[in-house]
Amino acid sequence: MNFLLEKQVKIGRIISQLIWIILPLVSLSFILQACDENKFPVNPVPDQFEFIPPSDVNMLAAKGGDGQVTLTWDAAVENTLKAVHVTNKNTGEEKVLSGTASEITFTGLTNYEKYTFLVKTESLKEQLSYGATISAKPFAHDNVKPGKVINLVGYKLGESIAFAVWESPEDIDIEKFVVTLGNESVTVDGESTFATINGNINMPLKVCAVDYSGNTSDATETMADAAVVTIDGFDNGETETVLIHKDPIISAIDGYVITYFNQEYKSSTSPLPEIYTQTMPVDNDQKLWLDDAKTKGSWLEPVKVTLLSKGKEISTYEYLTYNNIPGTLMLTHATVLNEEGVNVKRNNDGKSFNSNLGNFENKGSLPIYGLYDVNVYEDGDYETVMWFSANGTKTYTITIDDGPAIEGRTAEGSSGWDNYIEAPSPVLSLTKGKHQMKVEFPSGGHNFKKLVFRKIEK
Repeated sequence: MNFLLEKQVKIGRIISQLIWIILPLVSLSFILQACDENKFPVNPVPDQFEFIPPSDVNMLAAKGGDGQVTLTWDAAVENTLKAVHVTNKNTGEEKVLSGTASEITFTGLTNYEKYTFLVKTESLKEQLSYGATISAKPFAHDNVKPGKVINLVGYKLGESIAFAVWESPEDIDIEKFVVTLGNESVTVDGESTFATINGNINMPLKVCAVDYSGNTSDATETMADAAVVTIDGFDNGETETVLIHKDPIISAIDGYVITYFNQEYKSSTSPLPEIYTQTMPVDNDQKLWLDDAKTKGSWLEPVKVTLLSKGKEISTYEYLTYNNIPGTLMLTHATVLNEEGVNVKRNNDGKSFNSNLGNFENKGSLPIYGLYDVNVYEDGDYETVMWFSANGTKTYTITIDDGPAIEGRTAEGSSGWDNYIEAPSPVLSLTKGKHQMKVEFPSGGHNFKKLVFRKIEK
């Protein structure tokens, strides 16, 4: 029994080995048959990277001379390039050099004209590189330093960032400008008229012109303290309007966040226009008084304008929109108030837009008046309307700067100190700009709230 079992095991091993030998041969036969039935051409594999253009030259530089420009670059390793092609893009002139060349001079050029050159390498397989460009100006050497830059303005962008804007001197051979702030400096090309620089904002901002001969001008300097934006605005007791003026050359400022009575308004246009307008409702519940004793009147709520650059806050400006013409002059918000017999009334628990001046009881020879710093937007004739409450007609005067006093008169019809009516007042001819306005009040127990200016359109 054992003999038969051993014999069967040997036969099984032989069969198993035959299967492992025959099976690959059968598979190979099927594969060859499939390839034969689905014949397709096979192209030879190309040499590795033969289709990639050669690299451009390294360390390309250009230097001007009298009527000429010389270009230099790193020479190619021998037998790696067939040629170097250099083209004057201004004239179309092309020069073909050997592959190992490293310099070329173009002559017969006009001094101080900007020339641009295109440099391409050619491989041994006659393929051209993408090309590198460079520009330069020919010039005549001299030892005369250029004039100073003019109309330099320094803007404060942040606690350590300044923005300089200037006009170039009349010299035709300016190559570059060097801008310095404290111990820091930056260099910009001779066609630039502005630059941004980090440094000590409390130090002078200086700009020098450098010509192609290496001569440096005397420095023009200023402080980087100009506002990046200027803000105008006005209110009419119901609506607050803000106009933000930005120099269009300052492209780094790309957004505003305007805050008024804790409400935020974000600029909605991009790029920012030269004048951005934001209109907001006035909060008539704003308190007039700064102290609990209600003895010191407050100013109206300022509008805060935060400047953004790529979403980052740069700086914030505050602007008080009242006392602008056309607009509303809130009489309780005087720059100077002669308080001889004058009280600030606490209408509606001292709300700022509903306050008034009253109890004009002259206790001496001093006149009763308020001084107001006003800003007139444009030249023109303006109708004035006084809001008052009084028993009977009263006379007051308006004086602009050192001009004559112009008389105004209230009207009949007000029934009480909290019952305000309008009185058509004199027409004023005003010029654009900042002025000081003086309003002198009559004595007596009447109240004055605001003076509204409306431009008369012709």
